[in-house]
Amino acid sequence: MSLEETRIAIASAFYQWSSIISGKYMDLFMIALHEIGHQLGIKMILYLCLTFFLAAYAKDYSDRGFDKNIDWVDFSQAQALALKEHKPIFLLITHSWCHACQSMKFDLKNDTRKPIFLELTKNFVMVNLEDKEEPEDKKYAPDGVYTPRLFFMDSNLNIMPVHSKYDGYHKFFFPYMHHMMDGMEEALRHFGFKLPATDRIHSDKVEQKEAHKSDHFHKRI
Repeated sequence: MSLEETRIAIASAFYQWSSIISGKYMDLFMIALHEIGHQLGIKMILYLCLTFFLAAYAKDYSDRGFDKNIDWVDFSQAQALALKEHKPIFLLITHSWCHACQSMKFDLKNDTRKPIFLELTKNFVMVNLEDKEEPEDKKYAPDGVYTPRLFFMDSNLNIMPVHSKYDGYHKFFFPYMHHMMDGMEEALRHFGFKLPATDRIHSDKVEQKEAHKSDHFHKRI
């Protein structure tokens, strides 16, 4: 196969794959890629393909594996947005290697109460940080560096006294969706929101049963 045939084959295959991601903008991209390819050759095509793929992957992973229907924002923008919209901040800290964090993601995607959870998120400035994004300030590890840790903060970045009732030891450990929802509702009340009545009822037996599952979560303390 000649260099020109190889160039065409790569461009064609890449077009079919990337059109799924980029839609209407891909035609313009391929025209530019074809012109650049004639000038700079196949190495530049491969470089641009790799760059485009990495950019698409980075954008796709902006939610760190949590729900894409949630309006996640960068931590650096959270305070300004909280002040502007008069909302509390939902700050979730996780690790990619953490079993409890992966279980939380699974629960978030499969819990039947997900629509209620998504509605609650609209009342918060939603932030989730993973791995090296975790703040170094000890303020965000008041009772250990286990994960996941969930903090509710006001617009001045003061941590609200909203604590998990999951195991009685880790105040900011909210491993299941309904624990997060309970915390979110408490945070909203603390922030001054008036919440409508909810039909979510958690019996003591359910809470006690799930409390015994704590040994299934590997927390780094």
